[in-house]
Amino acid sequence: MLEALSGFSGIIGNYADCFIQLAGDRHVQSPRREPIPLSAGVVGSRESVQENRVEVLIRKDDLAAALNALFKAHPYEEPPSTFTRSSTAGR
Repeated sequence: MLEALSGFSGIIGNYADCFIQLAGDRHVQSPRREPIPLSAGVVGSRESVQENRVEVLIRKDDLAAALNALFKAHPYEEPPSTFTRSSTAGR
């Protein structure tokens, strides 16, 4: 996913491509319908998969294009994502 977001992310002062990556386990119960082939799991079962959580800064003007790139590149039906507005953005 970093490749998909690299053109939009991580500008802090004179630095570019800044991000935080944390390893962890994703725990989900598979949907009641058949998941797409790249999804983990058997319908109705609880699964655990190792993944990386990535946090990046994205300028407000780039957010729509960054989201399109993320959805295009992510192997799951719905990439987990959270957006928080930074009070220091652009400083």
